[in-house]
Amino acid sequence: MSSVKVSVIVPIYKAEQFIERCVRSLMEQSMKDDIEFVFVNDCTPDQSMQILERVINDYPERNNQIVIWNNPENLGVTRSRKKGVELSNGEYIGWCDSDDWCEKNMFENMYNQASFNSLDIVVCNYEEITNEGTKIIRIVHSENPQIAITNSIYGRSFSGVLWNQIVKKEIMKKCWNQIVPTNYSEDTYVLFHVYYYSQTIAVIDEPLYNHNTENLQSLVHIRDNTKAAWLVQQENIERIEGLYYKDNGRSKFHVALNGFIFERKNLYRTAFDSDKQFFNTFRRASRDILQFYDWRKMSTWKMYIAHNCYFLFKLSHKN
Repeated sequence: MSSVKVSVIVPIYKAEQFIERCVRSLMEQSMKDDIEFVFVNDCTPDQSMQILERVINDYPERNNQIVIWNNPENLGVTRSRKKGVELSNGEYIGWCDSDDWCEKNMFENMYNQASFNSLDIVVCNYEEITNEGTKIIRIVHSENPQIAITNSIYGRSFSGVLWNQIVKKEIMKKCWNQIVPTNYSEDTYVLFHVYYYSQTIAVIDEPLYNHNTENLQSLVHIRDNTKAAWLVQQENIERIEGLYYKDNGRSKFHVALNGFIFERKNLYRTAFDSDKQFFNTFRRASRDILQFYDWRKMSTWKMYIAHNCYFLFKLSHKN
């Protein structure tokens, strides 16, 4: 194989019901040369790896493009993805979760866009598959990655998932070393770093990826709501703040970042020791996000008052 243009990383854990579709979608990519596929087995206890081996045997022409790594123990999604990056040889890094699948022209189209325009990041739309049906998720184009972050509070300009984008390897590798391993939303944390360091971005207005939300056992659907898990989330948030607020002043990313913190803090509410601890943690995020509420409604004013006075906050959140 000549120099690799795209490395596609696939972490594997409890995906036996879906992995055949995933692997066939990769083996049948229209990008025939200069692509590699890195499968990272996170000690999956089911038949996922046996199915993988059976499927790739149907594509002998891909033999030299396949890397399989077996973790010595179950390490979780962050370390599995990081290992995939370390094993990759591509100019760009792409992803596919083992319960999802790609359109056959995905990586050829994305690499051609990236190469022709010398881009750091290329993003595509995707289809989201749920028990209720399928819908296309469209990503809003931004002039550069930093604007994508600042505008994310208004809509889908910042795609906080890895699998619908390719990123230059040197940027991706640098950013994986800056986050604390977590089994929930690690891709969003690494991408906050990626978008900070990147200069150029493009969006392909076509759904090239299919995201399946039905496998609740996979690595990416596991969330721990314990206090220890929240503290890891908090440390990752603080690392992003340390990067974004280097001059100790108000960052241009302030509002967007606080919108994310507000959502994340509320997601882990049960992990806090007390309501007071919850109230005092990242208080500015609650105040910042309220500017996007409808101030003509009494509920917005009540929320504003509650988030500025603990006594009223306690009353408003009484069960």
